[in-house]
Amino acid sequence: MLAGLPSSAGLAMALARFLPIYHSDSQAAHALRAAANMALLTTAALVAPVAFASRVLVGQESWLSDFTIAGLWALLYAVYAIGRAALFAKSRVGRALVLELFGCTAFGIALILAARWHDLWWIPFALYPVPMSLSVLPALARFADFVDPLGHREFLRFAVLALLGSVAGQGVQYASTLVGGAAGGASLAGTWATLVSLASPVLLLPRTLSTSFLPRLAGLSVTSKEEFERTSREHQSLSSLLALPASVVLVLAWSVCPAGIFPLELGANSRLPWMLLCFLTYVTSRSEPLLTGNAALGFAGPNAAAAGLGAAICALSWWALSRRTSVLVAIAAGLLIYAVVVPVIALVVVRWRSSGLKPYFRIQPGDLAMSGVILLALRFPASARATVTGLAVAALGFGIQCWIFFSRRKAGRKTS
Repeated sequence: MLAGLPSSAGLAMALARFLPIYHSDSQAAHALRAAANMALLTTAALVAPVAFASRVLVGQESWLSDFTIAGLWALLYAVYAIGRAALFAKSRVGRALVLELFGCTAFGIALILAARWHDLWWIPFALYPVPMSLSVLPALARFADFVDPLGHREFLRFAVLALLGSVAGQGVQYASTLVGGAAGGASLAGTWATLVSLASPVLLLPRTLSTSFLPRLAGLSVTSKEEFERTSREHQSLSSLLALPASVVLVLAWSVCPAGIFPLELGANSRLPWMLLCFLTYVTSRSEPLLTGNAALGFAGPNAAAAGLGAAICALSWWALSRRTSVLVAIAAGLLIYAVVVPVIALVVVRWRSSGLKPYFRIQPGDLAMSGVILLALRFPASARATVTGLAVAALGFGIQCWIFFSRRKAGRKTS
């Protein structure tokens, strides 16, 4: 994961930003080849130190064979990230889906074989990225000459800034488990990891929306101001429309079956951190359109600066809150503060620095509905009436959000 991070978090986002605004196929193909060159070079350069660090820290006896397999995985997934980003940037979502299904099928078959012959344990993860990786090879073969990545300075600058922002965002997420382990031991770290894993399906929503909307917004940023603003509004409405029911389901999970899915040793003590985590998933989904809009306009710097400052504020929040409340509550509250602070800082910086096109942002009905659901769940944790009221509030917010989204889509079609 660490060795492939420059490819998945930096270069892939740069491709999604720049491929839609290039005017010629030759320019786009050269950018794709430059990204592939840089992905392979950075991954190959990082695999060795990461493997050596794992040898020192973990003390693996078979570190050389593990290093070889990890290097193969990292290189394959680096090309996979580039190929996937290129397909989405070119609006070839159907082809990307087919290739993902091929990879998933190969993974499943290899997993069955690995369960039978244990020496093949490394094959499933090696096969999954192969179909997507193969799809990018024809585009790279069209230009046999080596393309210097440094020749695309703006492209590379954007990739580095996007990487820094992603490192800060993923850093606080991974560090939360380390903080739990340092403050409460392995048991508490495992408990927090369990809670996060339960919410992880909803936490995938922001990345999915960004993958879909970033190329579209990037292309519209240089062709049509009106269409950019309309698509940005649509992005905002859709994020609330999708995040609201998913987050409400997470809230209801604690009320319906806490003993079945939550750590038994916590009991009722898991309610507050879980509700904060549920609200965190919603806020993260809602902040994604703003950060994606900034990236589409080329404002990777404000996003990276906001993520770095937000990470520092999150760390301070963990330190201060852990002295006054439980560690789980402190961790969840710190991450929620990060999710709120980062888009606010990014929005303020962009509006202060830019006098031109800016991402759209408005409070949505779903935001108010989700806030009401969380407040009811916290105020009346064991009340069936409060649960029904919360569902009614969520349904009302969802209905209004649907009406706004589909009416804007209809108006957009008429305008087009």
